[in-house]
Amino acid sequence: MASNVLLTQRQRVLRLYKKAIRHLESWHVDRIEFRYHAVLMRARFDEHKDEKDMKLAFKLLEAGEKEFWERQHPQPYIFIDSPGGTRYERNIPSPEWVLDNWHPAERAQYPTYFAKREKRIQDELERWTELIAEEEKLVKEGKLPPPPPSLSEEHGDKFYVPK
Repeated sequence: MASNVLLTQRQRVLRLYKKAIRHLESWHVDRIEFRYHAVLMRARFDEHKDEKDMKLAFKLLEAGEKEFWERQHPQPYIFIDSPGGTRYERNIPSPEWVLDNWHPAERAQYPTYFAKREKRIQDELERWTELIAEEEKLVKEGKLPPPPPSLSEEHGDKFYVPK
């Protein structure tokens, strides 16, 4: 993401809170101790969540960002699949639709797998149809609101089922 993107006050506060909590995880490896400090951190943020004076809110945010910078962990925990993690962009699993493009000769090499895959796809479609029927029933009973009109007009039926 570009570093020169302008963020709203709310976005900056939310990102500061998330970074603060993530760095607390690095400082406190014991889960109970971490939760205790996370609750204290949340209370500090909640003290000023309804601040109406924007100048004061901006000063509080600046002070919070400065405090975060001074107290951040020197080696924060990085999730393995996140940028900077040890497994970032390594051995990314192929999406399921890639197998649809396999040649029949390639599919013949793995008959058990493709039989299970076809069964799983059929089960998913049956379950999807059941869910749609349940939803239609709930709409007729008035327990769910009807779908948006644009959806009905665009696809010509009450519920859109992707194919």
